Amino acid sequence: MTTGGEYTPAQRRTLDAIRLPADQRPSFPAGLADEIHERLDARLAEPAALLLAKSDDLWITKRALAGVNSCEGRYLADEEAGFEWSVPTARGTVFHRAAEFWATADDRPEPAPEFVDIAIAHYIENYEKTGDRLGEFLQSASAGDLAELRSFAKTMLVLFADSFPPIGRGWNLQVEVPRRHLLCDGNVTMSGKYDLALGRPDATADGGASSAYTAGRTIVDLKTGRRSPFDADDAHFYALLETLVTNVPPMLVGTFYVAEGRAVTEQVTTDLLWAAVERTVAGAERLVELRHGEAEPVLRPGFACNWCRVVDDCETGRAWLDDHED
Repeated sequence: MTTGGEYTPAQRRTLDAIRLPADQRPSFPAGLADEIHERLDARLAEPAALLLAKSDDLWITKRALAGVNSCEGRYLADEEAGFEWSVPTARGTVFHRAAEFWATADDRPEPAPEFVDIAIAHYIENYEKTGDRLGEFLQSASAGDLAELRSFAKTMLVLFADSFPPIGRGWNLQVEVPRRHLLCDGNVTMSGKYDLALGRPDATADGGASSAYTAGRTIVDLKTGRRSPFDADDAHFYALLETLVTNVPPMLVGTFYVAEGRAVTEQVTTDLLWAAVERTVAGAERLVELRHGEAEPVLRPGFACNWCRVVDDCETGRAWLDDHED
């Protein structure tokens, strides 16, 4: 925790990772977002036409893109089964909400664990008002499940408070930031929700041919689990989505690994954005192929086989697990 307005060494390390001095912030052509939109719209016209013929539409999310770039069999099995709240799926969400309440409180207490109870009460109240499914799960959860969830979320929140710097009003903090961008006459939607967004872009541009915007926003995903090969790709997708929605790319994107107390960020460039465009197009095409084509899902075994719902019926997954028993 901080004392006297000073940062702890861990908080200072995080601060250095999530901001740039004003003279180092990148600038981007004012027309870049329009150019990216036009490229995506043109490249996705054919799969969008197939969707329209099937009276279907497509939502492109970081989860869907990760699904078709990992084990497609597991992704399709999860899609077919649908999402269900459980302690493992709920604890990260409860932590995120508690971190939001703590980070935006006018008078942050030390320590912060009580905000986990505030978050749980918030979800249960939402269920009573709106039928929120997470609130329903939390209201009906056993005492043991709630104790397990509280213990995890409170531990994560203390770690977060120890290593993430206090966020003042001047940071222009936004939490759980929804973003959405429509393509192909609304038949394709890019969608995401950032855990944290800090700062704001320079809003000035002269409107001329050399007009440019200066980036000023950092987008951070909070992750309570271990690192994944897809974390950087997720961050790049968010950079692309932010560019399309606000017309200005963020300056930094990355992930804050709560258990490590470390933020891993990278500066956004035009090359990064165009690479994200290519990955998004390839992923969208593959999603449509799997849904409406004759494509067979590609099985890519790995550690995720340990918690795959269909591993008992998957020879590829079982073989991988047998080979990696140690």
